[in-house]
Amino acid sequence: MLDGAPALEPAFIAAGRSVRRWHAAAALHWFTTEALITRLRDRPDRYRRMRIGGRDILVDITDHTGHPLYFYGEPYEPELARFVPDVLRPGDVFVDVGANIGFFSVLAGAAIAPTGRIVAFEPDPRARARLASLVAANGVAPAIEVVPAAVGAAAASATFFLAQDPVLSTLVPDESPAPHLEVQDTIEVAVVSLDEWFATRGDLSRRIRLVKIDVEGGESAVVAGMQQLLRDHPAVIVVCETTIGSDADVQLLASGRTRTSLDIRRDAFGNYAYVPS
Repeated sequence: MLDGAPALEPAFIAAGRSVRRWHAAAALHWFTTEALITRLRDRPDRYRRMRIGGRDILVDITDHTGHPLYFYGEPYEPELARFVPDVLRPGDVFVDVGANIGFFSVLAGAAIAPTGRIVAFEPDPRARARLASLVAANGVAPAIEVVPAAVGAAAASATFFLAQDPVLSTLVPDESPAPHLEVQDTIEVAVVSLDEWFATRGDLSRRIRLVKIDVEGGESAVVAGMQQLLRDHPAVIVVCETTIGSDADVQLLASGRTRTSLDIRRDAFGNYAYVPS
């Protein structure tokens, strides 16, 4: 019924939130939600408009960035979702390292319009396909350049480990923060460093305002490969998913930036903003 009549979704969602205390009813609601997500997953009607980070955007309700908020009122990384559009201004460049399906790229798109740019690095071809659809649905496609590569300390090729959920795919499975990473397959991908990639893109590098890094355990290598960028552009803000005391954390603090926590989860792991002192 829900699949054939999307207008019923608000009532279904309200009912689900009201029965959370009753196990049987909550379980039925959950299974129904999962069945609907499965039906919608590869369809163009999987987007719903929601207000996130002060912006109205279309979200993919079949993805972990969208369905907890849409169905359960639980936003995805809410502090970071506010931070990204708050620090960006029209004309800025946003660098999304580990863009996945483009949730943060879309949030940035509204803030940097009409003259800003987004550079999104994403090596997983499954995630890139969904990214292309999401940014097109939100009208961000003209402002974004998608780079089909992983980011590391230097240019290379490497084995990329594909997880069942593309958000968990990684170059370094032994360092993945996922507690039970299940690798389905591997592919060979190009690896670039931010210093090398932006060396010939001065038109973009001098306008970089924010770099977001989320690469499932490979963050230290990304930071190691952007030292020149950090020196040449001291006003750049970096948001990195890491832990205090990690190599990435130490390098970013050594670059003259101060650390602020955002959306910290288990064992002090989560997003930290490194802002110029």
